[in-house]
Amino acid sequence: MMQKRFSPLMILLLISILNFSCSNKKKNEIVEKSEGSSQSGPAWQALAQLNSGENPIWFELGTNGPSLIDSPASASLVDFSPWPFARYITGMKLWDSFLVIAVNRNGFIILGVRADAASAYLYHSTLGESWKNYTAESFFSFNGKPAILLYRNDFFSESDLALPKPQVFVLDNSSPAPLAVSVPAFENFPSGWEVEVIHRGSDGLWYFRAKDKNTNEGEIAYYKTGNLSSPGQKISMGQWWSSGSPESFEKIPHPLTAIINTAISSKPEEISLIKVISSDLNEPRFFAPFASENAGLELYVFYREMDNLALAIFSNGSGFISREKEAAPRALSLPSLPPNFVYTGIAVIGKILVVSWEEQEDAGIGAAGFLVLSVDKL
Repeated sequence: MMQKRFSPLMILLLISILNFSCSNKKKNEIVEKSEGSSQSGPAWQALAQLNSGENPIWFELGTNGPSLIDSPASASLVDFSPWPFARYITGMKLWDSFLVIAVNRNGFIILGVRADAASAYLYHSTLGESWKNYTAESFFSFNGKPAILLYRNDFFSESDLALPKPQVFVLDNSSPAPLAVSVPAFENFPSGWEVEVIHRGSDGLWYFRAKDKNTNEGEIAYYKTGNLSSPGQKISMGQWWSSGSPESFEKIPHPLTAIINTAISSKPEEISLIKVISSDLNEPRFFAPFASENAGLELYVFYREMDNLALAIFSNGSGFISREKEAAPRALSLPSLPPNFVYTGIAVIGKILVVSWEEQEDAGIGAAGFLVLSVDKL
């Protein structure tokens, strides 16, 4: 693939050209904000104003933030790295009128829609070099703010990095960079112990895994707690694995049953996991349509109760959309991807659809990024 990267200034120019070429309307205004945002806006680094039009807008995850590209076919020649060491989108979360995208080893990318809901400011918030050395696998909410947990992943290779202290950082719209926070549930471990992963179970409890990094064969321990402000209770490995099991199909929220059933009917017995993101949920929810441990297709679902918008897509970009509560879902198709590239998640803010994508090879990830597209054009 041919390398093609652009500076933030070029992002502004090229997005302007893109919108002009795909619409007969007057060219939308592109606002450059290279030194933060306005006094009334968030303090994060503002990169560009995105005006969704007829054509998709593609971004690749670069070393210093998102870079505009023509399409994934023109993404950089990035060496495949085991996923803990690669730049990829670990999750997306709607928060305080923003869509927050967590990027492993890079930081947060944020979209904030304008009053017309069809255009958005693109922001970046990062710790720079100090973040690039650690894995940020867990993306969760802490005290009402998007949070990531940094740790040293030693599964694929040994690490000589120092223990990240603190391990948890939150996004705050009053600070250009993520803020370090202390999580009481993580503070009582002996020296050399490190919390590696945290998630919220379907029972509403928090579950986390910690490891003794003082030796190569360090002990691993598992914990649960109802509140991250209090110490965790030690649990067995079996309880830990059970806490990450998807919910049964019967627990899928009723407004989503039509679109999910339609998707399942299109690929009978092939879907093994359904991931749901919603503006009405603090954390993603996972469901299993069939009682099977065999790996199969993943279905990515977004739902917004305010206007009864529901979207469901597969990794190849095929899927369905439903805009009204009683309307039958209809088929949709996102732009096709090159071989070995897949879509990995969806979210909607205002009238803007954001879809993450990756280049995959076994446990390795090469290029990765996201697509911005108008929901009205689906």
